[in-house]
Amino acid sequence: MKSQPKKRFSNPKYPPKLQVLSDPAILEKNIPLSWRKSREMTGAVAILLAANLSSCSKVGAALGNSQAIVAPIFNHGSGRGTVGCVVVTPPVFLPEEEALSIITEELSKKGLKFTQKNVKFEQVTIPSRTAKMEYFKKNGFDTAEEKIVANPGPGAVFEVDLVDSKKKVAVEYINSRDYVENGGPSKNSTVMNYNFKEAAEYLDKQIKEKGPKMYFGTFYDPVTMPEDNAIRKVAEKFHCWDENYQGDKDECSKQYQKEVNAEVEKWKALSKEQLKLQVKDFVDWLKAQGVI
Repeated sequence: MKSQPKKRFSNPKYPPKLQVLSDPAILEKNIPLSWRKSREMTGAVAILLAANLSSCSKVGAALGNSQAIVAPIFNHGSGRGTVGCVVVTPPVFLPEEEALSIITEELSKKGLKFTQKNVKFEQVTIPSRTAKMEYFKKNGFDTAEEKIVANPGPGAVFEVDLVDSKKKVAVEYINSRDYVENGGPSKNSTVMNYNFKEAAEYLDKQIKEKGPKMYFGTFYDPVTMPEDNAIRKVAEKFHCWDENYQGDKDECSKQYQKEVNAEVEKWKALSKEQLKLQVKDFVDWLKAQGVI
């Protein structure tokens, strides 16, 4: 039996993605009748809808009726990484310059022109936070847990990366360089834990409350983790630093660094693809708002 291409397609019975993005309440309007008759199912759906509507409450609203319409965080990449003295295999971060180049290129294909960079939103301040370890007894054992606490004071004025003033679209990319200034918790330790996705959600909350009348999107460093001992395996090929090494140590070091860089670029390429997926979802969201 040979497969044949399908010539006719019926419309799906479920609402398409763009329709949901433009009207989050559509989920509540289309709960199946059989679900409504079940008390347990009704309760579960109510909880899920409450979470969905709270995170997307601004989506689809008229720009003139709110300060800022903020896109949801588009989940592509863990956005987590740890650096410090105990980390054997450090994460590969995507530098801001490379990320903004990708974001600009992808969005320019859809007609966006970011003529302004590093624009201060004077009415938006980002309260700083600190991650502190709390020690306590749990089930008879000494336990430690990291808690994020707000620091006193109003915080620093927010400076957004890119602005299209004509279409009133602003975007921010959160990475290791501006993690703390955009609300990522600092830590008084030799080990630093990054959670870019959580920082992006925290920033979005501030923009929703105080941001100007613009469509706003936050992207975050997806962060890729090299395979265990990936860099160490490269090091094992070279013996530049052995006492008995007889070759040209400078040349050996250059070759070693070349292979390390190639390994890093391989993992960075994965982050770039994940960032492009974030941008793609943002484009779909902007279409749902009628911006593009």
